[in-house]
Amino acid sequence: MYTAYENDLIGFAQQIIRTPSTVGDESAVAKIIAAKMTEFGYDQVSIDDKNSVIGRLVGSGEGKNLILNGHIDTVDPGEMENPYNAEIINGKDFGYESDVISGRGSCDMKGAIAAIVYTGGFIKRQGLKLKGDVWVICNSLEENTGGEGILHILENNNLHADMAIVAEPSNFNIHIGQTGRIDFKIITKGKTCHSAFPEKGKNAIYAMSHFLQVFQKHYQIDPHPDLGNLTYTVLEISSPSSIGLVPDQCQIILTRRTNPEETQKSIENGIKEIFESVRKEDPSFE
Repeated sequence: MYTAYENDLIGFAQQIIRTPSTVGDESAVAKIIAAKMTEFGYDQVSIDDKNSVIGRLVGSGEGKNLILNGHIDTVDPGEMENPYNAEIINGKDFGYESDVISGRGSCDMKGAIAAIVYTGGFIKRQGLKLKGDVWVICNSLEENTGGEGILHILENNNLHADMAIVAEPSNFNIHIGQTGRIDFKIITKGKTCHSAFPEKGKNAIYAMSHFLQVFQKHYQIDPHPDLGNLTYTVLEISSPSSIGLVPDQCQIILTRRTNPEETQKSIENGIKEIFESVRKEDPSFE
C-alpha cells in the first residue's frame, strides 16, 4: 500500500529541492506545493501574501484538529557544491545505511515537506474519513526571521488546532516541544582617542572581551527535563570605530535558547547579574 507511493514521494522531494527557495524567495516552490495539494484533492489550498502554502482536509467536526507543519525556505547554499542537484546518493558518509537525497534543504526541511504533503494526499486517495481537520502548513520565512511566516499565518487565519507535529529534522527521534529563542543586543561603551595613545581612552572591544570571559565562566543554564540542555552563543560582533581611533563602542548579538517556563525578563536578569560581576572587577565597566 505504501510502496506504490514511494517513488512519487521521492520524486516530489527531488523536485522541490531542485527549486531554490532561500529566505524571501519562496514563490516558485510554493506554487509547486500548492499544485500538488490540489492534485491530491485537498479540500482547501491557498498561498498567502508571504508565499506560505496552507492546505486543509476537512473533518466531520467530531474530533480534534491537527496541524502538520514545516518550512519551505532554506539558508543560502554558500559554497556548497551542486546545491540543487537532488541526487540519490549513498548515505554511509552521513551515518545512514540507506540512500539519501543530496542538496540544499533536503534535510532542513524539504524531505519533510514532501512527507507531510503526501500524508494529506494519502488520506484523500484512500478515502479515509476524518473526525477532525488536518491542516498541512508549509510556511515561508522561517530561517533567520524569528518565525515570521508561521506567525503571519496564525495571526491572519481562522485556524484552530488541538495539536501539531512540526516535521523538523530530529534524527528520527520524537521530541515533545522545542526550545525557544531570544536574541540580545549587548553594547559595551568606552572612550575614544587616537590609537597612538590608547592609554588616554578606554577600548570598548576590550570591555566586551572582559564581559564575554566572565559570561562564559559564570553563566549557567539549568537543563530542562523534556528539552535537555539549553544553549547560548555569540552570533555577531562589531565596532563602528574608524581606523586609527580606539573604539568607544562594541556590540554583540547573543542568542539564547529558552524553555517554556522562562520569560524574557528572567533571562535578562541572569545576564544583568554577569554585568554586575564584571563591574565588581572593573568599576568603570559600562
